[in-house]
Amino acid sequence: MGLDEVAAGLQTVLEQIARQRAGLAAAVSSVNAASNRLRAVTAGSGHILVRQTLAAAAASTTRLREADRQLAEATMAIIEYGKAIGVVLTPPRDSAPPAAAASTRPEATGSRREVSPPARAAAETASGQSTPTGDAAPAPYVPGFLESLPVRRSADAPTDGVITTTDGERISDVHSGKGGPGKGGPGLRPPFTHYVSALDHAEGHAAALMRTHGLTAATLYLNNTPCVEPMGCDRVLPYVLPEDATLTVYGPNRYVTVYRGNGKGLA
Repeated sequence: MGLDEVAAGLQTVLEQIARQRAGLAAAVSSVNAASNRLRAVTAGSGHILVRQTLAAAAASTTRLREADRQLAEATMAIIEYGKAIGVVLTPPRDSAPPAAAASTRPEATGSRREVSPPARAAAETASGQSTPTGDAAPAPYVPGFLESLPVRRSADAPTDGVITTTDGERISDVHSGKGGPGKGGPGLRPPFTHYVSALDHAEGHAAALMRTHGLTAATLYLNNTPCVEPMGCDRVLPYVLPEDATLTVYGPNRYVTVYRGNGKGLA
């Protein structure tokens, strides 16, 4: 089978997975709507059968979301396999891991493209930074760290950062590149051991420090914003952080977001 045929076959598989994920999303929405309707029509009832029904519905949506996460990982693995054999695959719509938003910051060639912060509903923190409404509360902003970072003057300039404890104790400087704590993907399992965002990006180095130091919470100050391509930091970070660990990221232009680890990329 020729390489073009392999590429076409892999693309078809990606599209089939995307359709399955869309079906799962629709099922979750439908179950949630039914649960809400049941709560409305049984308001005030404490009957055990009502409680059992709602509990069963909640359990079913948990399993559906787990299936979606597994399919998301399969999508990521197929795309990385395509890269390994020299074919470029187009990620289907909604094919990335369940996480945040989208643009691009390619790192494999050593270039970076400036990105805008993801569009999120925001409220103001005491520091004047904006925080996504409904997300986990960010760690307190400690003045001085972000201001000390060099301003990136071009799209291919490196990303520099400082990772601290949540109360402002410096842990380490981090920089994009192949020589930092993320080298080799310590503590990760395939396919995450092959993702440039986990190995070479400043955010990936910060996540590696959290894994190797046993940190459950930290703050990262960056002179860039996390890349949000399909296998970029915004998508991959939850997978390469320890389960329930939180990393608050502060960046330029009042950018802030919080990543909560699910541990699914760990060995």
